[in-house]
Amino acid sequence: MSGVSAPGSNDVWAVGGTLTNSDQSFPVLEHWDGRAWKTVKMPASFKGFPFDPYQIAASSAADVWVFTPAGEPKTGPAAGRWAHWNGRSWTTGALPSVLVAGNNSPSVTITAAAAAGPGDVWVGVTVSDWNTKSGLPAATFLANDDRGTWRTYRLPASLVDVAGISALSRADVWAVATGDPGTSGVASGVSNDSVLMRFNGRSWQSIPEPKGAYADAVAGVSAHSAWVTGLVPGKGPDHVTYVAGAAYWNGARWTIVPDVAADEGFGQETDYVDALTSVTPDGRGGLWTVAEGYAPIVGSLPGPASLWHYANGRWTGVQLGSLGDLSLFQLARAPGSGSVWAVGTAVAAATPGYPEDGSILRYQN
Repeated sequence: MSGVSAPGSNDVWAVGGTLTNSDQSFPVLEHWDGRAWKTVKMPASFKGFPFDPYQIAASSAADVWVFTPAGEPKTGPAAGRWAHWNGRSWTTGALPSVLVAGNNSPSVTITAAAAAGPGDVWVGVTVSDWNTKSGLPAATFLANDDRGTWRTYRLPASLVDVAGISALSRADVWAVATGDPGTSGVASGVSNDSVLMRFNGRSWQSIPEPKGAYADAVAGVSAHSAWVTGLVPGKGPDHVTYVAGAAYWNGARWTIVPDVAADEGFGQETDYVDALTSVTPDGRGGLWTVAEGYAPIVGSLPGPASLWHYANGRWTGVQLGSLGDLSLFQLARAPGSGSVWAVGTAVAAATPGYPEDGSILRYQN
């Protein structure tokens, strides 16, 4: 399971995909109505590609978007695919194409998505060379469908990854982009830039992040404030100069909030530095976030994820060790709800190939 969206406490959507030995991926869409999960069958033609996660964005049970890469390499323009559920039936189509001069086999990765309201959805797209995922990307852009019309917003070449999108309304959308591939695993790092961006309904404004901060996710709080999580400057284990943490923008300046406890893995000895790889507001000025020992990538061996809450200047951890080897890709909290939803993967059994189960978690505060 790679994506979750929660427009209501009794309206939660989770998407994932099967990974088959024949190098095909088929989407799995689940809906929580407050009582039980129900599988919503998707169009048979809407296939994905292994290791490229599906993304989801929903504003209601009658406005659900699912995104996937095109699934096949091709020359010339490259596009991702979308599927829209209106509560009764599906429509599908292609995201806007971009020219990828110099790439013989362009490959599309969908890195983030968020719904700003009914019929208004945003998605982050990176195009790179199919033959070498470590090659430089040809293009990174944000695409927006507002009542049936797609528009694209090209990012500077120094930014290779739309790491996250958080939409509060049609005129208040936050995104974070970075020069490092981060959790998406696309392309290769071309800079240390991390930029917070805000859309006011007409245009995007860029806000450079603090030096030494590496972004993996964003959560908008208001028209003037947002959280960004990932790595922040600090002094971690073995004198590392960055630690897991968050940065808060209040409309005028940044505040760095390191999470040294997450970085130290609940006191266990570790030979890596955690990053806070997904985030959602708690509705009271704080945030919920996931700490991972390494950036989770679909198909990789799950790691020891942990869940963290920040409020009133204090971090509190939720131990997930009893759930086994677990990676968490995305968090969501429904407005007005005390429940936090998380999706990811867990190792099913220590057998050859390490088969994985999709996982959906709910933390009730």
